[in-house]
Amino acid sequence: MTFKLNRSSLIGLLAFGMCSGHALAQDNIAFEGYKLSVGAGMVSAGGTSTTTGTGSFDSSSESESSTGTGTYNINSSSSFNPNNFVGRLELGYDWAVNENGILGLSLSKDFRSSNTSSNLVSSLTLDETTCTAICSSSASFRSSPSIIMDGPYALAFRAGYATTKNSMLYAKISYAQSKLTGEFNKTVRGAGLGLGFEANLSESWFMRGELEAIQYAAFDATTALTGTGDFTSGSVTDRIKLRSNAARIMIGVRF
Repeated sequence: MTFKLNRSSLIGLLAFGMCSGHALAQDNIAFEGYKLSVGAGMVSAGGTSTTTGTGSFDSSSESESSTGTGTYNINSSSSFNPNNFVGRLELGYDWAVNENGILGLSLSKDFRSSNTSSNLVSSLTLDETTCTAICSSSASFRSSPSIIMDGPYALAFRAGYATTKNSMLYAKISYAQSKLTGEFNKTVRGAGLGLGFEANLSESWFMRGELEAIQYAAFDATTALTGTGDFTSGSVTDRIKLRSNAARIMIGVRF
């Protein structure tokens, strides 16, 4: 038996292939387009602080039984982990790249509740290293500074896989920027990783659930010591590392 491929047969095969490819691609085409979504979730935005520094005292002017000079050595650490209910607004676009693959970009803004400040408590240890008699002095610095994180704004890239026509699993990486107020007026930047699930509710509406973790770059904040008695001078430096872990649910429209 011989098989002859003529022009009509070739056109028929191409048409069949295009229809088949279109059918296979329906899974991810259902997720393609611009997307505007809103949502909310619980965010644990905390961090750690390592405090180091020195201060000086001079007791030679107090009395004959209280002579000598020395330093206070300060070395402590603390952590804080407040939970906040946070809203989010996000705009993005998704592309269908093969039969099941989706790539997307998004820009988002978090809106934190008013309960966003937390206490960063650092204990202070004084080591009067060279005092040879009774030294009457003390030193202190802030004990409960307030840290308020506004944001973040985040630019994210995600890669998804359409498991069915109306469901998708995805992973995302993001660049985030937040403004700190309170004790520290500073902009911090970080990188995030996330995992999520998206489901179509109709041709236009969808729902999404995701987990995301952001780690911000550490920064240093220096504060002067204040003291009484034999205290002369000193300062401490807090090295602060902030992070944000979020679990959120969002609903949106595709257009």
